[in-house]
Formats: sequence, C-alpha cells, structure tokens
Amino acid sequence: MSVPKPRNARAVAWGLQIKTFRQFHRQEDGTPWSQEYLGKKIGVSGATVSRWESGMLIPRDDHRDEIAAALNVPYEAIFRRIPA
Repeated sequence: MSVPKPRNARAVAWGLQIKTFRQFHRQEDGTPWSQEYLGKKIGVSGATVSRWESGMLIPRDDHRDEIAAALNVPYEAIFRRIPA
C-alpha cells in the first residue's frame, strides 16, 4: 500500500498557485478549467493535478514547464523558490 509523502511548504505553495491559475482560465463553455482539463493539456490525469494542487506531490521538472506553458504564465509565477 502506497502512503503519500508528507506535504512541505514548497509543494503546498506551488499547488495553490497551480490551482489559482487553473481556475482563472475558462473552457470554451465558460466554466473554469477542471483538473482533468488541465491534465489532458499536459498529458497527465486529473488525479495527478489534484495531488499537485493538494501539495501531496511535486510536479517533475518537465511537467513544471508544461504547466506554466498551458496556463500561459511565466514559470516563476508558479514555481518561485520556496525553502523546502
């Protein structure tokens, strides 16, 4: 059985930024981007996006670039340096 890693300050802060920018965006029908919608844009599941947003998982380096690009924000706006 897999046990989630404990959350740390960086994971929580980055997760909140991802969630904030995701909810700012709108789908074609005017609704905010869902976790599933963002996940499809970058090739991961909605569950993975949920883990990032909750601070339970830190996105890999390649996913960080894809997240920033999909959300159309500078990398540093989401993934600023925060002590672990």
